[in-house]
Amino acid sequence: ELARHLLTLLTADLANVNDVAESSQLMVEELELAQLPLCGHSRKSLEERDKFLQSRDFHHQMFDHAQQFASADLIVVAAPYWDLSFPAIVKTYIENICVSGITFDYEGAVPVGMCRAKKFYYVTTAGSPITAIATGKVCARIFSALRKPAASRQKGWT
Repeated sequence: ELARHLLTLLTADLANVNDVAESSQLMVEELELAQLPLCGHSRKSLEERDKFLQSRDFHHQMFDHAQQFASADLIVVAAPYWDLSFPAIVKTYIENICVSGITFDYEGAVPVGMCRAKKFYYVTTAGSPITAIATGKVCARIFSALRKPAASRQKGWT
């Protein structure tokens, strides 16, 4: 709900959002991470995932969130600031969406983002003053690393 509210308040992108909304193309997908069947990785889950990754078979439901994230045009994450970090469920979500071949790939030994979103917003709350370093900066850097480099974006993916 907070992320949806923020989306309507982002004045820099409001014109683009309104243009898309007027043409009935705006689709807002809201994820409440605590309600999703997200699990942290285990040896067993990583072995299963690796089998699919080796064959580049991304049809299994374990890749649904990664594909959703990779295809988003704009991403807004709203999460509280708890005990010097973002909630563990956000870390679990990051583990689930970081998939080689969907959200990033490698050029040699260097990971390169493949996500089409040109903007990412991280919104947080706290009960006392916090610094930029202590908030979602780490989370924002992770999501930013998944962004497709400008030089390699296809037309329309700016």
